Amino acid sequence: MGAPPGKKSYPFHKHNVTEEALFVISGSAKVRSSAGFTEIGPADFVLFPPGDDAHQLINDGAEALVYLAMSVSKGVDVTEYPDSGKVHAVVSAAPNLKSLVFRQKDAVGYFDGEPDAE
Repeated sequence: MGAPPGKKSYPFHKHNVTEEALFVISGSAKVRSSAGFTEIGPADFVLFPPGDDAHQLINDGAEALVYLAMSVSKGVDVTEYPDSGKVHAVVSAAPNLKSLVFRQKDAVGYFDGEPDAE
């Protein structure tokens, strides 16, 4: 995978089930977390455990960031996006993948729309 200079690899996010990691092949960038920014470069390995802090890669260097991205999935995940207030729920895998993205502020009550369930 890669990120051109001046770009972000993905939105600031936190997985609750999926573990992610990356190994930097070339270039440099910063990893954003709630604690701030950490510089990374060639041969750095970064682990993002499930349920841990939100993270984002920002290429603020002059060359492309090239990295190997790895993840361990159990076929289900809930990802939170603190900057936009979104939640992404994923269940199963292709061809039966269900992927739902919504804003937390639009959530309904547990019994909403369930007749005779309250």
